[in-house]
Amino acid sequence: MNLAKITRLPRPFDADQIKGLDRAILVWQDIADGNRYSNGVKTCPLCAQFSTRNDGCGRCPIAVIEGPGGCMGTPYLRFTEVVRPGRNGKNRWVRSEDDREAALAFLDYLITLRTLHTVSTQKTNVVAYGHDF
Repeated sequence: MNLAKITRLPRPFDADQIKGLDRAILVWQDIADGNRYSNGVKTCPLCAQFSTRNDGCGRCPIAVIEGPGGCMGTPYLRFTEVVRPGRNGKNRWVRSEDDREAALAFLDYLITLRTLHTVSTQKTNVVAYGHDF
């Protein structure tokens, strides 16, 4: 889904969803800075919190917006295409400027979700991250 077309969420996220989203933003900042690697669901705070065998992504804020398939409709897919796995075939470290741009695109997506939550809980629009919501 193109977040640029969304100005408010259908309903605000709950406290657990916000905590998970905030943790994911911190993790992806570290990944973009090259201080941490991504190993998909094994290193994602949102997956750890919300993913279950019975209902896939469950109440993950990304799945709430994107629907089935969750992150595959987001800039995360581009990250997995650009950033090559390490020697173990899994861990993806940011090693180049292209890698960093792909990680930052997903980080921006997460920050936009967080901002949309804030906007959805307010009665007035706000300007954040260069976007007028």
